[in-house]
Amino acid sequence: MQSEEVREAGADLMLSGHTHNGQLWPFGYLIHLHPNMDQVSGIRQEDGFTQITSDGIGGWGFAARTAGNSEYVVVDVVPEADTGQAETD
Repeated sequence: MQSEEVREAGADLMLSGHTHNGQLWPFGYLIHLHPNMDQVSGIRQEDGFTQITSDGIGGWGFAARTAGNSEYVVVDVVPEADTGQAETD
C-alpha cells in the first residue's frame, strides 16, 4: 500500500523501511526509478499525515549491505493535547 492510499484510509502515521535507499551497489540507484516508490528515505509531513521511511539496519534475504546507510529510527508516539473529552471504558 502506498502512502496516498494509507492517508486516504484515515491513518496519520506511516512507518516503512528495511532495505530502502539501497542494499547492494549499484541496485540502490534503481530504487529511485521504481514508479510506486513515492518516498525512498526520510520524513515527510503534510496535512496532518506523517510518513517516516528508514534505510533499515541490515539487509533482505542475506546479511550483506554494500550501499546506503544502515540506520534505525526511534519514534516517540505521544497522545494529542487534551481535547476536553473524557475517555469512556
